[in-house]
Amino acid sequence: MGPNTDLALRPVERADEEAAEFTARVANETDAAPGETITLAVDTSEVHLFDPETGENILA
Repeated sequence: MGPNTDLALRPVERADEEAAEFTARVANETDAAPGETITLAVDTSEVHLFDPETGENILA
């Protein structure tokens, strides 16, 4: 296994099936568990956003 784990996340304010989902790549040492509410700090210099229809990076 690599040094990272990808987490599929949904904002707690919109935890229904229609909510936007995003992925966060974290260190394997994370204690996050399925269904758990977690708090994230985001380094915006490392953010990549992709168009869901084309798959293209929209910040490039």
